[in-house]
Amino acid sequence: MRDDKQPMSSSATSPWNRPLTGCFYAVLAVILTAATPATSQEVGAASKVVNKVLGKSLGYEIRTDQKINFREEINTLAKSGSTVSFKDGTALSIGEDSQMTIDEFVYDPASGLAKGAMRVVKGVLRFASGASKTKEVSIETQTATIGIRGTILDVAADRQRTGVFVHVGQVTVQAVGISLQLGAGQFALIEASGVPAIVPVPLWFIERTRGMASMLGLPEKPTAAAAPPTKGRATVAPLR
Repeated sequence: MRDDKQPMSSSATSPWNRPLTGCFYAVLAVILTAATPATSQEVGAASKVVNKVLGKSLGYEIRTDQKINFREEINTLAKSGSTVSFKDGTALSIGEDSQMTIDEFVYDPASGLAKGAMRVVKGVLRFASGASKTKEVSIETQTATIGIRGTILDVAADRQRTGVFVHVGQVTVQAVGISLQLGAGQFALIEASGVPAIVPVPLWFIERTRGMASMLGLPEKPTAAAAPPTKGRATVAPLR
C-alpha cells in the first residue's frame, strides 16, 4: 500500500516560502525606517535664490522656497547666492562662488534652544541669529572654528585663510590651539600658516561681503534690538 503521508520537501518547510504575516511587515518597516539616513530631515527653506545655486554634488538646482534638509550641500556659482531661513528665524546668506554644508540645525520651541553646525569649504556668508533664546552653533572653515551665541557676523573663507567680522554680539574663534573672543566691530584673520589675530578689516574681505550684501539685498551694517555687551573692544577699520 502506498503511503500518502510523504515527508514535506525542505523547500516547503522553509520559512521563506510561508505567507508573509502582518507582524513580518511591521518589523520590516521598523528596520527600513532605522536604516533611512537623517538627510531627509528638513531644517529650513531657501527664502531667496539669485541666479544658479546647486544642491549636493551639483546634482540639482535649488530654487526659491525649496526645503533645505539636514546635511545639505549648497554650491553657489558666479554672480549667484541664496538666503536660507531656519525654523527659529535664523538667516544664513551665502554669496557667490561658495561651497558649504549644513550639517545640523535643530530648534526646540519648548526650550528655546537652537543647535547647529556648518562647514565651509570656500565662499562668503552672513549668519544672523533668530528668535531662539539659547544658541549652540558652530561654523567650521578650512582654518578655523567659529562658535556663535546670538550674533550677526560675516565670514569669508578659502583653503588658506578665514576672515570673521562681527556686526552684533560676540563669537569665539579657535585655531591652532588659540581662542579669540570677538565683539561687535572686530575682525579676526586666521591663516593656515599663522595664528589667529585681530587686525584691521582687509580690502578683499570688504569687497566680498559688500558684493554679497548688494546681491541678496542685505544691509551693509546690520543692527539688532538687543545686542550682548562687548568687552575689550579693539580699534579696527570700520566695515563700510
